[in-house]
Amino acid sequence: MPPSPSDPNFQEGAADPAELLLAEAQKRLRAALAGLDHALSRHNELTLEQADQVAEFSALQEDRSRLARQLDAATTRMRVLEAANVEAARRIERASAAVREVIANDLAADADADPAADLGDHSSQED
Repeated sequence: MPPSPSDPNFQEGAADPAELLLAEAQKRLRAALAGLDHALSRHNELTLEQADQVAEFSALQEDRSRLARQLDAATTRMRVLEAANVEAARRIERASAAVREVIANDLAADADADPAADLGDHSSQED
């Protein structure tokens, strides 16, 4: 029952207690909805940040995989080149030894030749 004007607690223009309770409940509801809205906004921000981090991590993983493949290919190429270098050095050494042997044989053949026979040939050509 609403207070009567003769009641000492009666105030002119005062709302009914049920209206006061309703107004207070609406105020709490608006505050709760504002809090929920803020929480949802923050959750969305965090979800977007997490998605960005996942994308960045994925890109880093792809880069790491690509670099690992490039390193493996470069290592394989280096090993092939090293083997070719060893083979080329072996062949060059073998060819150098053959050239040294030919030169040594030519020098030995020249030394064994008769110097007088060479002179005789030259003198007969002069006549």
